[in-house]
Amino acid sequence: MIALFLILLIVVLGATFGVSGVIIIIASAIGLLFFFCIKWSIEEKQKEKERSARQAAEQDNQKLRNFYQMCKKAGVTAIQSEEDLQIITQIAGTMQLGDADAKTFFLEASALAQKERREKNEKARRKREAELETLRNEERQRCAELGKYADYSGREKRLAMLHDQYKKTSKGAYQMSQGYSALTMPPVATPRDADWAIHGGIASGLAGSAAGLATAMDIQRQNAENRARADAINSTYVSSLVHSGILERVDRERRDLEDEAEELLYQIQKTGSAMVADISAEKCLDMLKFEEAEITVSKTGTCHVTAQCILKEKLVIYNNLDAVVDGTVLAEICDGKNSIGTAKLVLPLEGVDDCEPVKLEGIALFCGQPRKKYTVRYKANNLFAIEYLPYSWDEEDEDESDK
Repeated sequence: MIALFLILLIVVLGATFGVSGVIIIIASAIGLLFFFCIKWSIEEKQKEKERSARQAAEQDNQKLRNFYQMCKKAGVTAIQSEEDLQIITQIAGTMQLGDADAKTFFLEASALAQKERREKNEKARRKREAELETLRNEERQRCAELGKYADYSGREKRLAMLHDQYKKTSKGAYQMSQGYSALTMPPVATPRDADWAIHGGIASGLAGSAAGLATAMDIQRQNAENRARADAINSTYVSSLVHSGILERVDRERRDLEDEAEELLYQIQKTGSAMVADISAEKCLDMLKFEEAEITVSKTGTCHVTAQCILKEKLVIYNNLDAVVDGTVLAEICDGKNSIGTAKLVLPLEGVDDCEPVKLEGIALFCGQPRKKYTVRYKANNLFAIEYLPYSWDEEDEDESDK
């Protein structure tokens, strides 16, 4: 094939440039080919020379490593006396180093060991730093998640949290619905029937009416068999899903998510008219009781604060409305009397009441020292008192019946 291409190329060039032009072009091509062959040969020889040099250098380095290790085992890590010199000279003789000067050889071996130790330490340092940076990024992300609603106050905080939950739940319900539809879709589609009339007509035209009738009947039979086979496979597939309980579980999860999304919409509607009391953040903080505070410090110096929080007593606003404290508490991390960092403790969606303590969690980035003990001091941020709302229809019905 290549030869044919070259012949065609020469014919075309000959027709275009004439015989002399073709000779010049061929000579130039041969010259270029010869040049590249020589260049390739030189490069290969250079590469081989470099490989040989690297191998020789590695062999020499290995001799230095072996020599230095034997000297270390003999207790010599530096030449400090005549006795040390005699020991390394004896080791050099044992290793048959030839005319090499033992002292010079030891100094080279020591320098190589120090260099490789520095390189190893630097590699370990870079690895540790990469791991720490990965941890820092994770902590930044976690800090952002925990403090996402820290700047919201009043109804806006609840509404922001509810809207985010509704989006997440609605998305999950939609995905579960799509998964259910995909599961119930038969694995074998109903086959497309062949047109027996067309095929029968073709056969009739070619071999007569009897042949046409036989062909049409055979195609109808094949269509019926294909439909029956597909129906059997589809029925078996759906039956296996039903018996395994997969369809029931997926459908139950889908309905649960849809119910949860509907309830979140109800909560959003109720929150829009929730009453907020005119009580200062400092007074709200005085109503809270904190227990079981714990501060842990990671390798990066990030302080992770957790605490239990509860209302000291029942809170009522506007004379007859049950209320909770909501918002964000600042947890100052203290080294003695000095504050080294602040974590934002965002109260949960339902706020804090006097019935059951809630767990608060916050992060102060890169401000502490691992294994050091710190204390925490709480300060008011954007705390507020807001009307307690039932967070389900059932709970609201219970409240109404109690009244």
